[in-house]
Parts: sequence; structure tokens; C-alpha cells
Amino acid sequence: MALKIEIIEPGLDSAIINLENRVDQHRRVTIGRPLGEKYPHHIRLSKATGMVSAFQFTLEIRGEGDNKELWVRDGGKRGNFWKPSTNGTTFNSELLASDRWTLLRVNDVLRIGKGKNAELTGFAIKYATSQTIGGTLGGAATTSFGAVDKWRAEVIVHKDIGVLLLRWIGQTSQLVIEKMDYVAEELLGGQPGELIELSGRIVLGTLINERDDLETHAKIAMQQRSPATGFYTGSSRIKLILNCVAIDGRDWIFGYLYPPEREEQQPGSWQDAIAQPIGLIASRYPVLFVIGLVAALGLGLVVYLLTK
Repeated sequence: MALKIEIIEPGLDSAIINLENRVDQHRRVTIGRPLGEKYPHHIRLSKATGMVSAFQFTLEIRGEGDNKELWVRDGGKRGNFWKPSTNGTTFNSELLASDRWTLLRVNDVLRIGKGKNAELTGFAIKYATSQTIGGTLGGAATTSFGAVDKWRAEVIVHKDIGVLLLRWIGQTSQLVIEKMDYVAEELLGGQPGELIELSGRIVLGTLINERDDLETHAKIAMQQRSPATGFYTGSSRIKLILNCVAIDGRDWIFGYLYPPEREEQQPGSWQDAIAQPIGLIASRYPVLFVIGLVAALGLGLVVYLLTK
């Protein structure tokens, strides 16, 4: 029997982790903020900030076969000493002990901190059962190779716009980003590589405003089976076209993100065409403008007197 946990982070689809593949020789694995490749037996919380400890808590597998149990303890071992987490870990509604192990059962929930910090309330870790929906896009086994190939082809064709491969999650009415290119990442306000690394877990609605409009927009695209256009705010005002395509027996949604379009200059009158450069010269070179104006008036006066 494989022991698994479900990790929930703010703005991400839940992830199912098989602990059997992550534990060390003592059958332990730590969970906390990212630490790098130096710690292979560490599960990182992708959205963790400094409020989350490096070793927030530690899980330990005990027993064999159907008698396996999962135990948890706040903090982690540093050298020869056990160090508690900085802000604590909540086990259901009580503070998790750092000086002893606690049995983790189905329906138990671990949370970061003591439930008073809004920055930490979106994190939750639970014992995953066979009924748990999450991980790879609401229970889907893998991403279709055909869909990925189609997405790659679209990225090549549309070099100047962002291209997304999206999966619709009916249970939560959300669009999960399976794949994105660097243009899409920039338009959605991410730093280079930041959002791409979270592909498969991040929800599009957490990156843009007008989330209610996005749900309606997606449903229209799926019902009409033709491109549907909407306007949203990411890092700036963006146009998003959604197109639902059936690939390998499943519906996939391709999103095309367009950068803000420059406002087209409306054609003005001939008076405007003359007045604009004159105004520019007057503002930048006022002395020369006055001298030229006086000279023009003087020349006009001479011409008038000669022709009179």
C-alpha cells in the first residue's frame, strides 16, 4: 500500500505526492519552502514565502504492507538537533507538537502557522485516499501527447503572442494551465520561468481579474466549438481568445494571449496637422519661436506695404 499526501497551495491545483518515492533511509521526508537539489528527500511548497520554514514539518512512514502508518512532527532535524518551525504547524485545530510524533489519519489536515496569518491560510496538507481528486489536473492521468504537439506547433506559428494549453476542470469550473510559453508568462505577470515551472498546477483565474467572465468565456468556447474572445487584466490589459479542440478523445482549450494594442491615431483636420508641430516647437524652443514669429510678422508687414 503506497502512502500519499495531497498538497494544496494558494492559486494552484492540488498535487498528489507518493511518499514512498521521496523518503530517506529513515523513511522520513521533510516539507517546507524550496531548498534546492541538495535535499532530495524534501518536498517543497512552490508558493511558500519566508513565513514558511525550510523544514516546516517532517513525515515518517512506519510499518509494512497494509499496516503502514504515517506520522508527523513539527519542524525537522538539523544536524544532531531537532528544530521546530518558526510559525508552527496546525494539526486540525491544535498546534502540532515538535517534541513528539503524532499519527496522521484520513481526514486530518495540516496547516502552516496558527491560522491567524492570511498569507498562510491557503496551504493545507492532507492524507490522500483513493477517492482524492487532484494532482494532475483533477484526476487526469497524463497530458495528451497530441495536445502538447499541437501546442508546440501553435507556439511556433504565433511567435508574438502568448499560447496556453488549458484543461477545463468541471468540478471547480476552472481552467488549469497545462503548458505556456514565455510570452504568455510575461503577459500574465510572471518572472522568467516562474509560472512555467508551475504548469499543470496553476489556475488561470488566479492570474487575471474578471474571473466570473473567464468561466462564462470558457463555457461559450466549449459550447460553440469556435474561437471566443474576451478582455482581461493580467500584468496589463490583454485580449484572450479561447478555442476548444478535441484531441485524442478529450477536449482541450487553447488560449491565445495578445499584448495591449496601441491606440490607433484618428485622422485629424489639416489645422491639427499644422498646429501640432508648431506647438511642439513653441514648447521646446520658446526663444527661437518668438524670434521667428516676430520675423514672420515683420516680413508680412513689409509685403503688405509694398503691395498696397
